[in-house]
Amino acid sequence: MICVWRQFVFLVAGPILLKTLILSCLVVIFASCTLPSSDFAEEQERVIEFRRRVSERRYEMIYDDASVAFKKATDRTEFIRGLEKVASQISRAEEFELTNRSINVNPSSVLYVLVFRKKDEGIISGDEFVFVKVNSVLRLYNYRYQYREERRELN
Repeated sequence: MICVWRQFVFLVAGPILLKTLILSCLVVIFASCTLPSSDFAEEQERVIEFRRRVSERRYEMIYDDASVAFKKATDRTEFIRGLEKVASQISRAEEFELTNRSINVNPSSVLYVLVFRKKDEGIISGDEFVFVKVNSVLRLYNYRYQYREERRELN
């Protein structure tokens, strides 16, 4: 009886497991082919537009065009004051080099992250842009600027 039962389980479970495995593989393949992506040119365009607006001192326009989540998390006045302080360091796009780009998929959104670095004499600075796609338009979700002086070794 046990031998018959094992054969029955194998005959029934074997094809079911195989079908489940094949179906799982197809789902994974399909999902990876349909992962959200962004046109890299659009991401770069948004960064250039951000820097242009900073150089033109149109900080309010940057804030107004940002995502709702950004506006909820960021005070308008503080954001504008912060940009005014660093405007001369971040407005020239040609001085920055893209060092990292990623797409982060969350249950409720897709985030596009671009990290730029700039190295001047003894100074390392960089910024990070995070965009979220809202109604087919990339909107600023987060922005961070970092600045530090390099330590010099004494001989």
